[in-house]
Amino acid sequence: MLARLGVRYLTLTHIHNTNWADSGTDEPAHGGLTDRGVEYVRELNRLGILVDLSHVSTTTMHAALDVTDAPVIFSHSSCRALTDHPRNVPDDVLARLRDNGGVLMVTFVPQFLSDDYYEWFRGPKDTPAPEVTISDVADHVEHARDVAGIRHIGLGSDFDGTDEFPRGLEGVDGFPALLAELANRGWSASDLAALAGANVLRVLRETDVAFEGASAGVPALLR
Repeated sequence: MLARLGVRYLTLTHIHNTNWADSGTDEPAHGGLTDRGVEYVRELNRLGILVDLSHVSTTTMHAALDVTDAPVIFSHSSCRALTDHPRNVPDDVLARLRDNGGVLMVTFVPQFLSDDYYEWFRGPKDTPAPEVTISDVADHVEHARDVAGIRHIGLGSDFDGTDEFPRGLEGVDGFPALLAELANRGWSASDLAALAGANVLRVLRETDVAFEGASAGVPALLR
């Protein structure tokens, strides 16, 4: 039904475990994916719905990558090597995106971008918040590129999921400044285009055949 109504991706967990998968911000309960979770991943592949691994535990990330026949996405996560937050993606998972074909979409959530901010966020908040900037976002983007490759990175702002953002990236009008920061670091126009949308569009196209089959017969307005 979800595919027939046009759903293109599905996240396996949110901040708590589900009955089929462990979340990265809850106590482990399943050791990653349950047997039902494995079935869900395979069914999402069949339907052409992308498996979104943001929010899941590292064990779940690996389990899903072991099972999936289609590219995955991380719709709004950053790099754990730079900021040790359980919502971020470790390098051994990032490296697997090369073979999987998937995309990490670097998010703008401050506690995922700065260890100093994350430490402040977990505390009493009785001091001013450490500043997080466009440069911090660019650092995560470049690290993801270096580990996963230029074809496997994107941007996932989470503008609708949090109230705090890096200075200069409080809204979509900040995207040009981020791209300018990366251009100043030597990024080419083609690499910036890949980051800004082409990579995610590629992943969607790669699942189009399965999706079109699953949504056959549904009026185009509902697709």
